[in-house]
Amino acid sequence: MANPYDLWLASVPGIGQRKIASIISACGTARECFYLKEEALRYIPLLREDDMQRIVESRRTWDLERQWEALAKRNVSVIRKGEAGYPSRLLSLFDAPHLLFFRGKLPAEEQRAVAMVGARECTEYGRDMAKRIAGALAAAGVIVISGMARGIDAASHAGAIAGGGETYALLGCGPDICYPRSGRQLYETLVSRFGVLSEFAPGTPPEKGFFPARNRLISALSDAVLVIEARARSGSLITADFALEQGKDVYALPGRITDALSYGTNQLIRQGAYPIVSVEELLTDLKVKGVHAGNAGNTKEPCLRALPATERTVYEALEILPKGLEELLEKTDLSIPALSAALDGLIKKHLAEEGFPGAYRRLY
Repeated sequence: MANPYDLWLASVPGIGQRKIASIISACGTARECFYLKEEALRYIPLLREDDMQRIVESRRTWDLERQWEALAKRNVSVIRKGEAGYPSRLLSLFDAPHLLFFRGKLPAEEQRAVAMVGARECTEYGRDMAKRIAGALAAAGVIVISGMARGIDAASHAGAIAGGGETYALLGCGPDICYPRSGRQLYETLVSRFGVLSEFAPGTPPEKGFFPARNRLISALSDAVLVIEARARSGSLITADFALEQGKDVYALPGRITDALSYGTNQLIRQGAYPIVSVEELLTDLKVKGVHAGNAGNTKEPCLRALPATERTVYEALEILPKGLEELLEKTDLSIPALSAALDGLIKKHLAEEGFPGAYRRLY
């Protein structure tokens, strides 16, 4: 079981997973390292002089009991590598996290899982396709894994939720930190219904260098990786590289050769990635069962039948292109309070969004 000493070791600045693994191999446990004499640290492989100084300084300042209790206060759970329940998909990594922190729950081991990644500054086409594909996968019982970034990541999570399935986020910061801040509503939905996971200890702020490391976990937790849109230099391509190293299939959404956001995906296809030519064929390729391929794109119907009448009326009046309030009032014949309440309900269910101030669009 994970203990306060494990949390301390995972929180030492600059000590990554490979060095933690070296410490555990040399010392046996994090507790032994905590009480190890300073001169003995020099015999641990991979540790540099500055690493040893950080360990020594951290031992002087770290409050074991208070920091451990803070996990519960932040509603953060933790599981240690080798412990029952630790995601088995991660164990194939040579630098698998010693500790995995999470809020909510962990994805089920027995379910198929697919990673979906792409550009933050995506096109409407990319956003729409991410939602459609994620919705179809979710409706077929496939878990959607992504990184909660704005753009394609957020659209993939939203599509999976609207499709009635499960979706989980890997973060490049502590699991108690919502990043980006604009994704607060999505973050709260993931925490309350599914899960957000991280190898970084609670309170760790997002840093540029953390995201490539996060991407290897997105790939490792998945059976295949889908890249929806990506520029020539993109973090999504790093995820694809990790997937290939891990022996996972990579799929990419083709685009026009004049579109900068399709350059990366078109290059992936040129290098051997499978092109996504239709949702139905994708499901067939992934050997997904539980949904008829001919109905795979029709993932919104089960959700709509459960909607209150006013929300269903408003949803049916919405389109992919945003509509203003006056037009919606005219089409639905609802009062302003009723229309506002229905729109709020659809937004919370990830079936609609405010495209720009005062204008709303459906997500399917």
